[in-house]
Parts: sequence; structure tokens; C-alpha cells
Amino acid sequence: MTRCLSVLLLLLPTLAYAESPETESSFRPSALGITPPLLERGTDLDQYVGRLIAIRGELHDTKIPTILGIDIAVTDESLRGKECYAIGILGKWTRPPAAKGEVENSKRTAAYRKKDTIYTLYFDLSRKLAPAQAWPQK
Repeated sequence: MTRCLSVLLLLLPTLAYAESPETESSFRPSALGITPPLLERGTDLDQYVGRLIAIRGELHDTKIPTILGIDIAVTDESLRGKECYAIGILGKWTRPPAAKGEVENSKRTAAYRKKDTIYTLYFDLSRKLAPAQAWPQK
């Protein structure tokens, strides 16, 4: 079952339009014929952990690319700073209390975040990050 789901999620997400492709308001991201919930705010993410979702927002131009504070992959650097979306399975990681002091006292050479909870959008069950895609314009 896990392997089948992983293979199915490897398929590229398809675009679905409720009415016509000319209007931005009718665009709804979908994958495998499923139209997942579209999140446009980064609140109440815990209720979506482990579920297929779509997120929409600005792709932040930081070392670790995020939309709504959720880690994603960037395949096209020109998308940074623009409105984008991504579809995937939401994952959550919480830093253990014992590790907090170790990380803060160590010398950091990579990107570091002070947040204790990190959300990631996975493209498939092999933990590959979901890619950002440009949100269609009117």
C-alpha cells in the first residue's frame, strides 16, 4: 500500500479549473484527480499533518525556501518573491528539548531557524520536497 501511494504521488500535479482557465479565481490545484484543501494562511497547520494539501502564498527569498512558513523545493529560482503554490503531504518535525541548547551553543555553518516546530511539504513518501509552481495570473 505504501509503495503504491508513493508511486502515485510521483506523478506530476495537474491543473484543474472550475470554470475557465482565463480567471485566476477559478483555478484550483489538484493531483491525481483529487482537489486537496487549499491553505492560504499558515495557521492551524496541525490539523493537516499527514494529509495531502495545497498551499498558496509568496515564495520567500531565503536560504530555506518556504510558502506560509512550510519548507518546499524550488526548481525555478525566478519564482522567489512571487505568488506560488505547491501540493504535497504536510509533515511536522519538533526539535527535542535537549537539542535546543546544543544547537544554540554550536557554531552554525548552514541555514538555521530558531523555531522549535518545522513544517515540510513532501512530494512523495520518499521525503522529496514538493516543488513550487507559479500561481496562474489573470
